[in-house]
Amino acid sequence: MMFEFFGIVDIVSFIGWLLIFAAGAFLVYQNNKSNPEFKYFYYHFYFKLLAGLGFALVYILYYERHGDTVFYWQGAKKLNELLYENPSAYFQELFSTPLRDNVPGYFHNVGSPPIWIYNEPNSWFVCKLASFFSLFTLGSYLTLNLFFSVISAWISWRFFRYMNNMLEIKTRYIAIACLFIPSVAFWCSGIIKDTVALSSILVLIMNLFKLIRRDYKSLFRTVLVILISSYFLYSIRPFLLLACYLPIFILVVFKLNNQKQFIIRSLTRLFGVGISVAALVLYFRSDSAFGEFSANSVFETAEIIQKDMMNNAGYTGKRYDLGITEFTPLNLLAVIPAALNVSLFRPYIWEADNPFMLLNGIENFFILLLTLSLFRRRKNPIPLSTDLKNYILFSLIFVFILGYFVGLTSGLFGTLVRFKAPIMPFFLLFVFHRMTQNNLPQNTLQ
Repeated sequence: MMFEFFGIVDIVSFIGWLLIFAAGAFLVYQNNKSNPEFKYFYYHFYFKLLAGLGFALVYILYYERHGDTVFYWQGAKKLNELLYENPSAYFQELFSTPLRDNVPGYFHNVGSPPIWIYNEPNSWFVCKLASFFSLFTLGSYLTLNLFFSVISAWISWRFFRYMNNMLEIKTRYIAIACLFIPSVAFWCSGIIKDTVALSSILVLIMNLFKLIRRDYKSLFRTVLVILISSYFLYSIRPFLLLACYLPIFILVVFKLNNQKQFIIRSLTRLFGVGISVAALVLYFRSDSAFGEFSANSVFETAEIIQKDMMNNAGYTGKRYDLGITEFTPLNLLAVIPAALNVSLFRPYIWEADNPFMLLNGIENFFILLLTLSLFRRRKNPIPLSTDLKNYILFSLIFVFILGYFVGLTSGLFGTLVRFKAPIMPFFLLFVFHRMTQNNLPQNTLQ
């Protein structure tokens, strides 16, 4: 079976595309090397590629070809075979929602995709997305994984440059937060749902801020990108839409147009309140639009996931417990600090039971030290720009919402590390902002 991953065709395909991507990165760097930001370009590019390759090798060798990433690849290959066999059926499958345990007959000639992936629309969407890139890989898992690594690297780089232009934080700190968090690079560089989720979040947030700041080149293109990235999030993890849009709505309500005339400011806030209320009404009235985190089932979902993770022997890995005995609204509110602590700082080093968790524990230890440094007294802080104030408000609400639900529902440290990846860039940007807001001259912050 190993030839499926390391056969001649797989190696040739991987090396060939690696050389193509490396040549493209070289040209980009040569055309921009006078820009101080680009001193991080090569480091980030190859850091992401190595992280993606490491991710693939861990699942091929350490986990012995088990895991969703392998099944996403297999599902993408089945879709490719379906395209060659029956193009109309392929496009029908792309734009339809699969019925549970009911694989259409047009898969008969090419073979069924992994049924446990096909039964979950969110996971099957990853296969649909991967099937397009798989057309260029000669069926190689390593090459398809490389495509995901390069695309996610490009999106992270664009997000870094945009944040560096918007925020008064030292560029090296923004680079660390956006480009060089090891756990984020590892879990969001391969063929996995988390890569698509984080990339969609970064694209969505970047373009929402472009819309707010009116610094877009094309309004149509910006809105289109917002819609596409929102659709990706809805297809992957619907609850992430609420975590992204609710902070934006609050930002519109309380921060924008503060200097405008009273009537304009009032109308803007009224409009923002209306959107926020409409979003909350939609959320609380939804039966399944937000998946397992829909309002009518969020308490039930949290209880089921926690008990399943704690008691199901099929889930391997170290568990954690927030100490909830009854999943009532009051108890769920009471564990907010514990859930946030889990999402931001755990597993601790002493909780590690394997090398991967140990590395994550070391990373969490440094993040905890950086966070504790925020409590030092600052003298003569620099006045914050409007952009930075807006970002701080957004990031705090985003981290609070997503951090709470991730900490509440993950149950396993191995799952926690993946689910909390989208939180870390935004949290670290906030931490680094607090670290650098002292009495240094403004022009030293970039």
